[in-house]
Amino acid sequence: MVDQVGKEKACGRALAETRLSHPDPFRTLLPIDQQGQLPSLVRQLRRRGSILAQTRRLLAEGGYGGFSLRQVSERSEVTAQTIYNSFGTKQELLIAALNEYNAAVYGRVKQEDEGLLAFLGVNAKFYESALTAPDFMREYICSLYVAGDVKGGVYRHSRKLISSIMLSVVNAGVLRSGVDADALGQTSFRVRASAMYSWAVGHIDHKELRSELLSSNAYLLLGALRPSPAKELEWFMESKAGQIYLSGPGAAVESSFS
Repeated sequence: MVDQVGKEKACGRALAETRLSHPDPFRTLLPIDQQGQLPSLVRQLRRRGSILAQTRRLLAEGGYGGFSLRQVSERSEVTAQTIYNSFGTKQELLIAALNEYNAAVYGRVKQEDEGLLAFLGVNAKFYESALTAPDFMREYICSLYVAGDVKGGVYRHSRKLISSIMLSVVNAGVLRSGVDADALGQTSFRVRASAMYSWAVGHIDHKELRSELLSSNAYLLLGALRPSPAKELEWFMESKAGQIYLSGPGAAVESSFS
C-alpha cells in the first residue's frame, strides 16, 4: 500500500501535470512586467531570482539545517561572498526566498481574482502548493519554528500581503458595518498557519488540510459579510462551482489514491 507521503507526492505530480496555477517554488520568479527595463537590470533580477529558487530547492531537499550559503553559491554558480553581499546571513537569505514565493502566490491571486474570490483564493493557492511541492512546503513551515528570525521576517511581510487582499475585499463593499478587515485577514492567516503546521508535522493529512484551509476560510468570511453577499456566498458554496472549490483543486486526483 502506498504510504501517506507517497500518496501526496503522487497526487502532486498528477496535479502538476494537469493544473499548475500557483507559482513553482523551484523556478526563477520574476516580475511580470519587465518591458522597458534595462538589459543589465533584467540580468540582475534573473540572477537574484535564480539564487532564491536554488535556496528554496535546497530547503526542500535538506531542511533548514541542510543548506548553507556555500551550497547555494555552488548551485547558483556565484560566489558565497556575492550571496552574502546581496542578502546577508543564511537566515536573511531564507527570508528573502520565502517572501519572494509568498509575494508570487499573492500576486497570482490578484491577477486571477478580486474581492471575495481573492480572499478565498489565497488559501486555495497554498493548498495547491502543499499538494504539488509537499517537501518544500513542509520544510518552509518547519523552518519558521526552527529559526525565530525567519518566522518574524516572513510574518511581517505576509501581513503586508494580506492587507493588499483585504483592501480588495473592502473595495468590493461586501463586509458588514463594524467588521475590522485587517483583523479578519489576520485571523484567516492564523487559521492557515495553524493548519499548515499541523499538516507539516504529520498531525493531519492533505484531505484534512484541505478542509481546514478551504472550508473553514469560507465560513470565516461568511460571518463577516453583509446579508446580500452572504447569501451569494452561501449559494456559491452549495453550487457545483463552489463544491469544486471546497473540494480543493486536487480532489479529483486525490480520489484515485484514497
